[in-house]
Amino acid sequence: MFAYYTCREVGAEKWTAEQLHGELRKITRQKFHLDQPPVMRAYVFRRSIWGTLLVLVTHHISVDLWSLVLLLEDLATMYQVC
Repeated sequence: MFAYYTCREVGAEKWTAEQLHGELRKITRQKFHLDQPPVMRAYVFRRSIWGTLLVLVTHHISVDLWSLVLLLEDLATMYQVC
């Protein structure tokens, strides 16, 4: 069995906005190989004790609108619970 997604936590508390934007540009430009995993990448950027940025990156072929809506609804529910 293989992982359909990867998740990486990044300590970005001391980063400037420019450093964060540079990393976001880099991760969103990484190519996907649709014949091998992962088909989705998740990044959690810790900005401060109160601030966290979740970034989900996927290829448009691997996620349809229905799946995306379900994923976002689940994330919203989890966020409200936490």
